[in-house]
Amino acid sequence: MTEGAERHFQLDSKQQEDNLLTMNIKNVGDEMQARKTDRRKGNQLLGKLGLLALLVLVAGCKMDLENEIWLKKNGSGRALLKAYVEYTSEDAEYADQELKEYDPLKLFERRILETRGAKLISKKTLDQSEEDLVAATFLLEFKFDQVSTLSRIMALDDYGCFYLSNEKKACKLNVYLENMAFIDRETISDAGADVADFETGYNLILHLPKAMQSASEDFELSADKKTVRFHFTLDDAWYDDPLVSLTVKY
Repeated sequence: MTEGAERHFQLDSKQQEDNLLTMNIKNVGDEMQARKTDRRKGNQLLGKLGLLALLVLVAGCKMDLENEIWLKKNGSGRALLKAYVEYTSEDAEYADQELKEYDPLKLFERRILETRGAKLISKKTLDQSEEDLVAATFLLEFKFDQVSTLSRIMALDDYGCFYLSNEKKACKLNVYLENMAFIDRETISDAGADVADFETGYNLILHLPKAMQSASEDFELSADKKTVRFHFTLDDAWYDDPLVSLTVKY
């Protein structure tokens, strides 16, 4: 890590407290937009360490990304991060070696180990290669004591990406997709890749403690209305007009 990158990620504790005190959740989208220029510098590091940098190593691959989250009534829960990588090429042997040596979930594992209130449950890689097809699924599971802890692990910066609030007759979960390190386009471009070159899908699956009342985007809902699934195709069209956030009430 360069000195410049270290300075970018080292937030003064007083400044961080002030940010949290003055944050207005309704305006988080606008705040994040204003910070894009500064945040891009920090993403140069995320591009080297983060999940989507794997695309640089195996150009032309298919990648499916998934976040599955189990929430309890008190805001604690469990999360499973999943990345499926599939690559077919005459140079499959080289790609296979790269996949064995590269750890696409290293950034998130480090954050889990360094974040108070988070606990690593398991980490594993499933090798699904056969003949000239190189394929693997990377899995990382952890517990969190509150939604803000989950947010610190998954977000690009201190503005976070998950917010849970209690209303009179419902709980409201806001998910700010634009600030998720897992699917951020700048992370890819800073690493030297273009998302247009890849077929990438993203699933967000939420297991709620109560039946869902409403959601701001298209979804699939289980019979008991407690499990909701959102699917996005991360192509040029999605990033040209990105969905900043989605809201789930339950």
